[in-house]
Amino acid sequence: AVESLRLRGINMAAEDATPIVAIMTRVPSLTVLDLSDNPMLTVAGLRQIADALAHRGCRLRTLRVSGAGRKAINAAADRFSAAVMRNGALLDFTLETTRR
Repeated sequence: AVESLRLRGINMAAEDATPIVAIMTRVPSLTVLDLSDNPMLTVAGLRQIADALAHRGCRLRTLRVSGAGRKAINAAADRFSAAVMRNGALLDFTLETTRR
């Protein structure tokens, strides 16, 4: 079973988040998800990921999201905050903007 999914620097866009969200909520063996260096992630995509993190089927222990713009990160930060509080398995969480 898949335990780790690393999708660094693939220019993931909002519409690409939908299959990732399905994996996050339906594959309980997935414990590490790295979405670093994806500057095309929008508010909609980030919110989908945050909602999936809060889903009871999500067993992620590590989630890394970076590279999205400051406005997108700020707009989704509240959802991520609530999701982190609900996800009892998460031990390592990174949410960073682009460094410009």
